[in-house]
Amino acid sequence: MTLSVGEKVKVLLNIEDDLNNTVLEILEENATYFILNRLKVEIVPETLNSTLVKMVIHDFQKRKNSKNGLLKSKQEGDMQESYLTDYPKEIIDEIDSKRKIRVI
Repeated sequence: MTLSVGEKVKVLLNIEDDLNNTVLEILEENATYFILNRLKVEIVPETLNSTLVKMVIHDFQKRKNSKNGLLKSKQEGDMQESYLTDYPKEIIDEIDSKRKIRVI
């Protein structure tokens, strides 16, 4: 039996409620687009499914640990906001290892 990325994340994080399921779906979609854009491909390589799981868990935990979702800092005067968007180097390295050299 093969579990989907979303099902793996739910099992690993022990999530059963609908609200967190929706949050995980959004985070999976965002992480998927990150990979697609970084690799300039139309589908995520199957070999990156475990990386995708790590990304969703990373984003979910970041969101949970941050008072305002993914908001890292906020400044009232002159309105400045900063968001947590960086993935750990090992995740980026896993994605970059799937990059193909393009000859133009």
